[in-house]
Amino acid sequence: MIQDPITTEECSPALGRKSSGMGIGTGTQVRRLTPLECERLMSDPDGYTNIPGAKDSPRYAALGNSIIVNCLTWIFRRLAVVDEMVKVRDHG
Repeated sequence: MIQDPITTEECSPALGRKSSGMGIGTGTQVRRLTPLECERLMSDPDGYTNIPGAKDSPRYAALGNSIIVNCLTWIFRRLAVVDEMVKVRDHG
C-alpha cells in the first residue's frame, strides 16, 4: 500500500516559526503549550474553546476530549481502501 503524501494544506500551522526553529522549548527547558497552540494542533479555529472569564483548565479538558477531524477522515479513507482491497481479493 502506498502512503499518502502529506501536503501543507493538510498541516496545521500550530506552533509557528521562531528564530530558533519550530518548538516549545530551548535547550533543556520546556514550557507547557498554551490553549491557543493546542487548538491549532487540533485543527480548531483560534479561540474555539475560549469562553470569556473561564480559566484554561476547562479549555485543556475540552481539547483533550476532542477528536482531530483531519486524522479521523484519513483513518476512514484508509479503512475504505483496505475494505475495497478485501472485496476484490474475495470476489476477484
